[in-house]
Amino acid sequence: MQVKQSIWLVKCFLNYLRHDKTEVNVLFDILSIFLLHSRIDFTFLKEFYIIEVAEGYPPNMKRALLLHFLNLFQSKQLGHDHLVVVMQMLILPMLAHAFQNGQSWEVVDPGIIKTIVDKLLDQPEEVSAEYDEPLRIELLQLATLLLKYLQNDLVQHRKELIKFGWNHLKREDSASKQWAFVNVCHFLEAYQAPEKNYTSGFCCTSQNLPAGK
Repeated sequence: MQVKQSIWLVKCFLNYLRHDKTEVNVLFDILSIFLLHSRIDFTFLKEFYIIEVAEGYPPNMKRALLLHFLNLFQSKQLGHDHLVVVMQMLILPMLAHAFQNGQSWEVVDPGIIKTIVDKLLDQPEEVSAEYDEPLRIELLQLATLLLKYLQNDLVQHRKELIKFGWNHLKREDSASKQWAFVNVCHFLEAYQAPEKNYTSGFCCTSQNLPAGK
């Protein structure tokens, strides 16, 4: 009976959210269930986030959820493991669906892009050094998603984006390094290098940059 309490509570919250989509805090809080080891099958919850939220919420609600996520990230109200689950289950699927279905600018505007670049991706070394590998991977996937669909709107952020990807290429974490290769490849596909030695030149330059620059 105690084991089943979690699934009953989750189903109660889902029924509540289906009647009131404005309760964004509840939507984020429920995801904490994935931080616990359990033999309960929560596939129905994953489907709720992928189908009903990421695909079914209107653009204005998706925008509200994205802004709420950015506030939570900057305020450090959630642990890194919780942020990882939020990005995996909610933010990345939601943005991917929005970008693929012509909702880009209804969900993401230049101000939000700047916040993502400045506050999530282009952090000083002393801040980013605290991120564990799973969070780094999710941030790399976020940056890659933006490069794939919003390349024309990221031109002014090219320096920060390539530095973000390149710095991860130099890390020892094997998994995040693999995602960094994908990220840098999307960057080079989006912004054709004017010179053959562009990447090698950037490598030499980036090695001489002070931390956080």
